[in-house]
Amino acid sequence: MKMLIKKPAIIVLYLVFVLIINSIPGHGQIQVFSATRTTLDPQGTAIGYYTIINEIPYQTGLKGSEYLDEEWRIADIILSHDSSKYAGIPARINVRKNVVEVRINGDISLLALPAIYSLYFRPDDALFLTSSILDCELPYGFYEVIYNERSALLRRYFIRVKPSNYTLHFDVGERDNRLMIDCDYYALMDGEVIHLNGRCKKLAEQFRTQEDLAEFILENRITSRDEDDLIDFLSFFDSICP
Repeated sequence: MKMLIKKPAIIVLYLVFVLIINSIPGHGQIQVFSATRTTLDPQGTAIGYYTIINEIPYQTGLKGSEYLDEEWRIADIILSHDSSKYAGIPARINVRKNVVEVRINGDISLLALPAIYSLYFRPDDALFLTSSILDCELPYGFYEVIYNERSALLRRYFIRVKPSNYTLHFDVGERDNRLMIDCDYYALMDGEVIHLNGRCKKLAEQFRTQEDLAEFILENRITSRDEDDLIDFLSFFDSICP
């Protein structure tokens, strides 16, 4: 005769079995859960090995210095409007804002570029002129005098921003944008300020009406990014000028 066990009895036997197993020493707690989408993935999206959980998005910043030199240097400053002179005061150039910061009696004051005729740093023997007194059509900024004879070589400083090149997937590169101080060169020749631009062929083209200068540039492969080359070029120019 077959024994018939109803479903409620099966459930009771299963629960008794679970209780017996849980009471055996050395066994961990048995967890019974339903492997449903709701319990595994409450957000309703697939979770893969590539998923970053609880990571706060990185906010791109701006790094780097906007000062030509962050240290204070002793300087002599001549003003443009009345030729008055500040002698022997700590100063530094902010290239991004095109101002000179000066420190007097512990306080920091700003001198705007149009107010300055020249700025001479004593420890470095570095002389700066401004676009305001050189030529109103020149790019706004400070121009350092690199060579100063019959002609002059001027180096203009300016700020550019190098964009972030960070790659999230590989976690490589620079996360922040970065301030970079760059420069280009100008020549003061026969009272005219000339922007020196390009490699030797392009640079020679600027002096195509002066065959001696154009020939010197091509023969010596002078480029507008090599300061020593440009000094050689202007020294040659001074040597052939009457």
